[in-house]
Amino acid sequence: MKLAFSLPLGVALCMISPSAPRAQDNQNNASAEKNVPANQSSGPKLIRAPIVPASDEAIRKNIEGTVALQIVIDAKGKVIDSKPLSGPPELFETAVASTKQWQFERPGSAPAVATVEVRYGHPHECPGPISDSREVRWGGWYKSPKGNVISADDRSMRKTLRFPYTEEDRKAGVAGVLILSVSVDRKGRVRDLRVAKGLSPDLDESASTQVRKWRFRLVSDKGGGFPDQFLVPITFTPTCSPFN
Repeated sequence: MKLAFSLPLGVALCMISPSAPRAQDNQNNASAEKNVPANQSSGPKLIRAPIVPASDEAIRKNIEGTVALQIVIDAKGKVIDSKPLSGPPELFETAVASTKQWQFERPGSAPAVATVEVRYGHPHECPGPISDSREVRWGGWYKSPKGNVISADDRSMRKTLRFPYTEEDRKAGVAGVLILSVSVDRKGRVRDLRVAKGLSPDLDESASTQVRKWRFRLVSDKGGGFPDQFLVPITFTPTCSPFN
C-alpha cells in the first residue's frame, strides 16, 4: 500500500513497502500493529517531511524523476541514515538531505527500515480547463521604435508582487501574451498607457493598474532618451502540477 503526501515545490512523496521493525518478540509485533493508522499497512507514520529543493544545476538542466531511498528510523522517529537506491544521480544529494530532516512517529521497534520515494518535477503548461496552477512572466528589457533599450526600475517593479490571474479566467482558457503600450515622460514615469493586445477585461485592467505604478529607466539611449513609447508584454500561462 502506498501513502501519498502533498508537498510544495513540485515534489511528491510516497512511502512504499516499509520493512517490518526488527522483531524482539511476538508481543512487541502485536503491539506495533495495533498502533498502525487505518490507512497505513505497516511502518511508522510520517508526521513531518521538509523537502530540500533540487539544485540550481538540476533545475537549469530540467532534470526530473523519482529517487528511491532506503532510510533507517531510530527510536525517536528520526532518520539516522539514508541511502539512494535509484533515480537521477543529480537528485541524490537533495533527496538524501530531505529525508534526513523527516520526522516519524516512534516506531514499535527500532531501528526501523523503510523504502521511500521522493519525486522531483516542474509544473508544465496545460489547457486551462484542466489546469490547477498558473505562471505569469513579466520584466526584462524593452526596445522602443526610436532604438532605446528600456527596463522597469527594480524598486518600482517590486510593488507588483503578482499580476492577478483569476481561476475563472484560467479555467475558461484565457491565456497568452497581454501587451501594453506604455508612454513615459523624461523621468521615466508612466504618462499614458493603453492595451495593445488584451486577453480579458479583468486581466487587462489589473495589468494596466500594476504597470502604471512602475518607473522606467534607460539601459541604452541610442534613440535619444526619454520621453519614449514602447510595448510591455505580460505572459499568462495555465499550468498543471508535475504529478497530476
